[in-house]
Amino acid sequence: MPTFAKQITNNQIVIGAMVAHADSKLPGDEYSAIVDTGSQKTMVSSKVIEDISLPQAGHTGIKGVTGVVEYVPKYKARVDIPVIVGSDNTGSQMIMASGDKIEVVAMLQDLGKFDVLLGMDFLTRFHITMHQNAFILSI
Repeated sequence: MPTFAKQITNNQIVIGAMVAHADSKLPGDEYSAIVDTGSQKTMVSSKVIEDISLPQAGHTGIKGVTGVVEYVPKYKARVDIPVIVGSDNTGSQMIMASGDKIEVVAMLQDLGKFDVLLGMDFLTRFHITMHQNAFILSI
């Protein structure tokens, strides 16, 4: 089972995520993503929405830390995590940890250096372990 491991730094898990139109067969554009196990929904910044011209698919209500429900635009997208498997000795290759088609929502406010927030709707598609300051995703 291929795995992807990333060191947890400053209590943050920051990885690359590729985002594309839901029906696209081509690799998506790569963005900086933060893993948020406290978020139920995967969110994208206005930059992602504009860069790949995601068509809006309605609105949905999300409840933030304040407890207030806010209605935000939702989109259909494909979110993938590029994973390198193998080693230089055996010939490494890149595969995609694919989230397939997923509903993403617009961030309530942009997070600066992060354009994608990976929520539990995406993360539960994989086996995830967080142990000794490491985030390990198994495909």
